[in-house]
Amino acid sequence: MKKISCFFAVSLVFFMFLSPGAGELKKSGLRILYSASLNGNLDGCTCKSNPRAGLIKRAYYLRNLENRQDTVLLDAGDILDAMQDPLLAEHIFAVYDELGYHGIAVGEQELSNGFEKLLEYKSDFPLLSHNLYICPTEDSCVIFSLQPVVIRKNNMTLGLFSIFDPRLHLFIKQELKNKVKVKDPFVIAENMVTLLKEDDVDLIVLLYHGYYENAKKLVNKIKGINLIILGHEQQLIDLKKINSTFIVSPGKEGNSLGILEITPKKSGGFIFNNTFKDFNYSADPDDEFVRKRIDQYYDKMKVK
Repeated sequence: MKKISCFFAVSLVFFMFLSPGAGELKKSGLRILYSASLNGNLDGCTCKSNPRAGLIKRAYYLRNLENRQDTVLLDAGDILDAMQDPLLAEHIFAVYDELGYHGIAVGEQELSNGFEKLLEYKSDFPLLSHNLYICPTEDSCVIFSLQPVVIRKNNMTLGLFSIFDPRLHLFIKQELKNKVKVKDPFVIAENMVTLLKEDDVDLIVLLYHGYYENAKKLVNKIKGINLIILGHEQQLIDLKKINSTFIVSPGKEGNSLGILEITPKKSGGFIFNNTFKDFNYSADPDDEFVRKRIDQYYDKMKVK
């Protein structure tokens, strides 16, 4: 009898922490799908030195995803190419919009087409950066994102904000350095957490575009952030826990999509189950709508 009880206990623990498939989330939970570092790869390639799946593969997967009502789509930044290419940016943002992304962190590559274009993108797409200030003139600055975002899904409330690592100011083009200012991430993060706690959200998520070590320093000082999705360094990070905060990152070149399933516990808190969906340019199907955009892009480039 003791052996049976022991087996049941072990099985129960295994069941609690087993990651269900992407379409099998319980009704009471929430699923966050997260990406980063697309680096302008609308299409991909089989390049031996640096294979890239491209947005064309991720888009097919996301368009055919079940239980979208349970899902929040987030990106930690650098979705654009590092080189100026407004036509490519137009197509990439259009695909993100079609796929229904809820939040996209501003990375240094989102500035590749200039601050005026970035402000245009902000008016049409869910770009976020709460410590980034755009200064068209010496006497005039605009806070890029003023308020945190509150997302309600499946009877859960998620609070979201984004931080741009001050060290990344070095990577901004010289002609833009005086137009872009980065405020203290500790002060801004503390303000955002306070505002979200006042909104009584269930979960606070930070899109941190920058260095892993600096993200760790932030959560060592600022309490109350449940999850950080990291962009820029292109690391693959699977649920690292720093104090009471989990940090994840989906790796390089947009080749992987993070799938984080969050289930509330009856006793309070959450169970986090994280997996990655890897994409292969040769093996995975194309999204037909993205393929049309790629063809349009190359056709226009030929005209130029």
